[in-house]
Amino acid sequence: MEMSLGGCNAPQDVAAADYPTLRRIKIALRAIPRPATDVQGQWETCTPRNAGGFTAAGFYFACRIQKEVGVPIGLLDDSWGGTLIRALDSPAGFAMEPSLADMLASLKKQEVDYRATT
Repeated sequence: MEMSLGGCNAPQDVAAADYPTLRRIKIALRAIPRPATDVQGQWETCTPRNAGGFTAAGFYFACRIQKEVGVPIGLLDDSWGGTLIRALDSPAGFAMEPSLADMLASLKKQEVDYRATT
């Protein structure tokens, strides 16, 4: 999901990316053991100048949806390449699956350790 449009060998798509009703916010990468209550980032309108930095999957998805429904689209780009999907699950999700008890214990320990350093 983090692969940028500029990294997709699609210069024609970047050059044609003049979509004033397509915006994105790239959320700054920040590792914390619990859900955040705020984010760092700024909204950008999609232009040929900055489209190369948009998530490619998000860009193509948003363009298609926008053509179909004709409404402004805002992409929340919170992608972090190379992360495991389990890092995005909540402790409550792990608690629902007995086979993930070890992972849940590890998450709880990481949170305790994190709180001790902040």
